[in-house]
Amino acid sequence: MFVESHKKDLSTTYYFVIEEDDCGDEAVVFTSHSNLDEWLGKTFWDRERYDTRSRRLYG
Repeated sequence: MFVESHKKDLSTTYYFVIEEDDCGDEAVVFTSHSNLDEWLGKTFWDRERYDTRSRRLYG
């Protein structure tokens, strides 16, 4: 994975999330902890709703 920064600041912190599944891997990169927290919250919320619906339909 290659990440290019357009900032001149050399002390930028990067947060990487790599998801592996049968269809391929996906990587998401964040440069702020708050953006990472927001993405994680939304992702977990969406997945829990999906899992709950799947259990009702197929459970």
